[in-house]
Amino acid sequence: MNKPKVLYGILNWGLGHATRSSVVIESLLNKGCQVEVGCSGLGLEWLKRRFPDLTFHDLPDPGITYQNPGGSFSLAIVKQALNLQKWLQADQKWMKAYIRTHGTPDLIVSDHRPAFHAKNIPSALIAHQLTLPIPFWMWPANALHDWYLSRFKELWLPDHPQEKLSGKLSRTRLSKRYLGYLSALPVLETPSTLAPLPLWVISGPEPLRTSWENEMASKLEKRYGAFRVVRGTSSPAEIEFPANWEVIDLATPAQLAPFLSASTWVFCRAGFSTLMDLRLHGKPALLDPTPGQPEQEGLARDLHGRFGWFDYRTSGFVDWEQMSPPLKASGSDGSLLDEVLNDWLRQAR
Repeated sequence: MNKPKVLYGILNWGLGHATRSSVVIESLLNKGCQVEVGCSGLGLEWLKRRFPDLTFHDLPDPGITYQNPGGSFSLAIVKQALNLQKWLQADQKWMKAYIRTHGTPDLIVSDHRPAFHAKNIPSALIAHQLTLPIPFWMWPANALHDWYLSRFKELWLPDHPQEKLSGKLSRTRLSKRYLGYLSALPVLETPSTLAPLPLWVISGPEPLRTSWENEMASKLEKRYGAFRVVRGTSSPAEIEFPANWEVIDLATPAQLAPFLSASTWVFCRAGFSTLMDLRLHGKPALLDPTPGQPEQEGLARDLHGRFGWFDYRTSGFVDWEQMSPPLKASGSDGSLLDEVLNDWLRQAR
């Protein structure tokens, strides 16, 4: 039997979509599939390093920008609607050109690219945000969003059916299947030998990443002392970190896993992929969502007080010595993902 050919398109919006999709790609490869991957920007660079032997395609970039902190997300959507529509059309144009040049894939998987599908080819969409965090008066935008989602044969939610980290974001009238939590960070079988320290994972789009780094370093040092830091960039820092801090610019999953394992708690943004990492490792965290990103702001607010997580905007700095330990690590042993992929591969032509 020929290997099923899977065309896999991934949104480049931070690294979260690329890292979580790496788990699915690895599973497809283990099941004997031929996988071709499309992405853009930093996501594409990360995936090429993770899977150097695969065939890659540079997909159209959405050109999405974050609004200024305190700005209106609803207004930002209106201003960028034309660019988003052009991006969706560009994905469809790319797909038709791909099929003309390379032939028809057996299956298509899209990580949050709503137009990355093709007629008469089984297509699945991976997304944790199945409804847009917008005011009710903008319901036409959610109606259009639903229409794009309905173009896929299946919707796959990277979440756990009992814990439902995605909360209100994943509400939809459409049918969906749970994949369990997808984390590129392996849970170590033996404890890390690193000294236990709080971990600060600096991430997000520029210039917000740098401004967060510059603003919070002295505050964290004054309140908590020593830290282990992953800066999330290769660009030189504009500040001088305390001498007793362990600082690394960029970390691979293999490097970050022992850092997370040895952490007493984590200070980070509230991106969904980060939350999956935290939950699988059972780590308490102080969540400081990226300003102007309603998805993260809503997740931090709704998850405040659960799993040993706190919304920094509400709680400020936390006295961790007075806190109960978080619930035991939970989420996924891979069985949900395995079941969904096995069913999906039966549909290969």
